Amino acid sequence: MSYDPNRQRVTRRSVLARLGSGAAVLAAAAAATTAAKPTTAAAATAAQPTTPAAATRTLTFWGHEDHPLDPAVAGFQQRFPDVKMDWQHLGDWLTKFKATLASGQGVPDLVWLEATDVQNFGSQGVLMDVTDRLTPIKGQFSPGKIAEVFIVKNQQYVAMPGDIGLVGLWYRPDLLSAAGISEFSPDLTFDQFVTAAGQMHQQTGVAAFLLSSAGFSFPFEILLSQVGGSVTSPDGTNVTIDDAKGVQAMTLLKQLWDTKANLDTTWLQPDYWAAVKGGQIAADFMPAWMRGFLENNVTTPEEGAGKWKVMPLPSVPGGVSRTAQIGGASLASTKFSNVPDLAWEFMQYALASPEGCTATGGWGIIPSYLPYLQSEAFINKTSPAFGNFQFNKVWSSLAPTLSTSYARTAVFSDANDAITQNMMPMLNGDTSIADGMKALGDIVREANQRYQ
Repeated sequence: MSYDPNRQRVTRRSVLARLGSGAAVLAAAAAATTAAKPTTAAAATAAQPTTPAAATRTLTFWGHEDHPLDPAVAGFQQRFPDVKMDWQHLGDWLTKFKATLASGQGVPDLVWLEATDVQNFGSQGVLMDVTDRLTPIKGQFSPGKIAEVFIVKNQQYVAMPGDIGLVGLWYRPDLLSAAGISEFSPDLTFDQFVTAAGQMHQQTGVAAFLLSSAGFSFPFEILLSQVGGSVTSPDGTNVTIDDAKGVQAMTLLKQLWDTKANLDTTWLQPDYWAAVKGGQIAADFMPAWMRGFLENNVTTPEEGAGKWKVMPLPSVPGGVSRTAQIGGASLASTKFSNVPDLAWEFMQYALASPEGCTATGGWGIIPSYLPYLQSEAFINKTSPAFGNFQFNKVWSSLAPTLSTSYARTAVFSDANDAITQNMMPMLNGDTSIADGMKALGDIVREANQRYQ
């Protein structure tokens, strides 16, 4: 399926819900009876066609409307024509999913989960253990994404790595030029970007990054990942947001904030798109999946269509990567599924085969399956947002470099809110960064107790 820039994508509300979804599971779920373990070993290649069986099997999926897995259904059914695909797009699917876990009744066979939900549900033992199946092929995925579906305390993989929400520096060369800035060097450093941001603001008044004066957690989280930090330890037991790396990330962000080159508005709201279309923002740190939103909202050359480029994030001192991850869900089953083998077959087809990834990737996500990311089908993709620029070459090069130490554990959604609510006194100089980060860490530590 080819990507259709004119179709209605998921709404801002659904995106924000998925990025910030809480994942508290009823305690009864952890004690529910374990379903039978899968009986067949995973193949390292895509599922092959089978002979129709006399009895029809049903595979149930729950997720949001207009889902990236939708385009993979037809190809999977060609391989498994005996399977009935019960594909349910539910507005409150995550709430219903949590409710079914308490009883173990009516639980879907497949569910699309953000990283924090994978960690929360997985640590409570309700997701299907796919360790034996995924381990032989884990080298075919971005290491940073593989780490997200591993439950440290249980030493288990509990989901198929899915969308990798890689972040890059998006920019418009024409707006840089108007401010007297030549195109960014491939070796752009953070200090150089800060200088350029100040020049943009002083020369033409355009913004160089999005950060509302009310707070916005994404820029800090991006820098935290880049410097090798994390909100918590990988097992979620220790809060590390206020360690030396957390302080470094907030210090870097204050350096950028002090340029006054921020776009002071709310992400994805009408005034945000008015600024983008009006040429009021020349650069920003944005995830790869923003392409679909840009294509839908910026439709003419006058609004900037075809004028954007993307590159790795500016390198930071002592950094571990020039990318980070915002959003990006994975595909899981549960221990309650009556068709665990079939659930795995779909996971593998949709997110770990060239054909399936071409279908799901065509929707607009970036599957974390490296053979697909290195394929011509991916690299040669074009977009009205980028014109002739081969943007996917950037994502292909960055996928293997994503930090493996940045953990989005069960408390991440709470931390996300706490960052937004407590960062501005530090950026404005009303509170020292050391004191502000310690207070922020204490807030997250208190919240994290609920998940232990």
